[in-house]
Amino acid sequence: PALTSLPANRIVLIGDSHAGQWFSAISRIAADRHLAVEERVKQGCPFADLEVTSPVLGRDYRECYTWRASVLDQLREESRPALIVVSELDWYAPPAQTKAAWNEPLQALAGLGVPIAAIHDTPKPDTDIPVCVSGSPHDWNACAFAKNSALATDPLTEDPRVTPIDFSSLLCPGDECPAVLDGVLLYRDDSHLTDAAAYLLTSRLAAQLPFASPWHTVFAADFQGPAGAPLPSRDWLIDTGHCYPGCPAPDWGTGEVETVTADPANVHLDGHGALQLTPLRAPDGTWTSGRIETRRSDFAAPPGGELRMSAELTLPDVTPADGAGYWPAFWALGSGVRDGSDPWPGGGEIDVLEALNGHPSLWSTLHCGTLPANAGLGKVPANPADPANPCHEPTGLTSAEHSCPSCASGQHEYSVDVDRSRTPEQIRWSVDGTEVFHLDATQVDPATWDAAVHHGFFVVLDLAVGGTFPGQVGGPAAAHPGPATVPGRPLTVTTLQVSTRQG
Repeated sequence: PALTSLPANRIVLIGDSHAGQWFSAISRIAADRHLAVEERVKQGCPFADLEVTSPVLGRDYRECYTWRASVLDQLREESRPALIVVSELDWYAPPAQTKAAWNEPLQALAGLGVPIAAIHDTPKPDTDIPVCVSGSPHDWNACAFAKNSALATDPLTEDPRVTPIDFSSLLCPGDECPAVLDGVLLYRDDSHLTDAAAYLLTSRLAAQLPFASPWHTVFAADFQGPAGAPLPSRDWLIDTGHCYPGCPAPDWGTGEVETVTADPANVHLDGHGALQLTPLRAPDGTWTSGRIETRRSDFAAPPGGELRMSAELTLPDVTPADGAGYWPAFWALGSGVRDGSDPWPGGGEIDVLEALNGHPSLWSTLHCGTLPANAGLGKVPANPADPANPCHEPTGLTSAEHSCPSCASGQHEYSVDVDRSRTPEQIRWSVDGTEVFHLDATQVDPATWDAAVHHGFFVVLDLAVGGTFPGQVGGPAAAHPGPATVPGRPLTVTTLQVSTRQG
């Protein structure tokens, strides 16, 4: 999906005009929670998989069926909303037929891993209430109608996959349903609530909507300190040299040319609440830079829940003209990679952000599975059809390069969600809250996904210089940067936060 995808912080309202009648109430609730509203409503068109005839067109309502399919397709492609609210007229078909017709649409919605609220259909007067009330100004009771004929069984609200919300007892407190209650006209025609009635029910509706469990912060980086101060060691490991102890993968397995150090010139606080990783070139042409890791390696998505890793970053101020070889990255490695119990790539690597050579673009990647015996550790093409290499290593399952012109300047939030609350499970990458890439668990076999995702992670932030990947994109000058590459342009990290949400 493009960077123009809808934001995740929204409520989606789905159904026919009987869903649309709740728009004012949903909008008020959304505003109170600083959420947007996405309205997916089509008059006379049930979202349940029913065949209907359009009274306006006088024929089979084919447009309705196309609309249903497009709504589901778009919801699968968009960033996941905070909540889905569904409602519609109960009188399209007999209850048993309607119940069966809801199965597939609800299965698809439930697969998104989003809480679903179903509002029981409101009473259907079957007479024009405003006309009746206008004709009986002194006896509004004359416009009341029988409850047993105005309310139908609602199979949608009986389904265990939804949270049911029912205002029937309020709208019909006895055997009859009033047209006016406490001086408020309840119906705007022979079928729909007035906005005033919906507005008055807003607080009751808000109290029953099943918003997802709140996010809990499990780690928040603290970059406060004087300018030039070293990074606090209580939360961080500062890597040094060209590889981990024992050097299982020289040059960090990627061919990068810098030596990472703990020198404050390479890794330091900026005095304004941020961390800077700065690449420097020595007079002899050699490079140094910074690479850090969280000490904690237990950042995991709980079963049925979610993990979010996000950072506010300002990428190095370089362009393709002077940034050949610059390779800033924000990523996470599986805990088994650190302790050797589940080596790379099988133990999982999630690249939240990689940027190369000053290009106004990003890469998002999951590494998993196995590394072919004849493959180097750099990012080189793999045979995507090889069943023994389900993650296409060493390239990984990647977004490939995607344009992000705004990312070339200023601070932006880069995040990844590991989502075990939906079926299939999913990993989603976002920039400034807008999804840019996602992978479903079904794209690899279950064992590969389990080994790569179902465990703790530790976070890595680094600014590499040169290597196989920059060279593939920018040629020899990027693989082995020389005098044309400007030193001293830092990756600035303002915040790093890890959060989880229970299912």
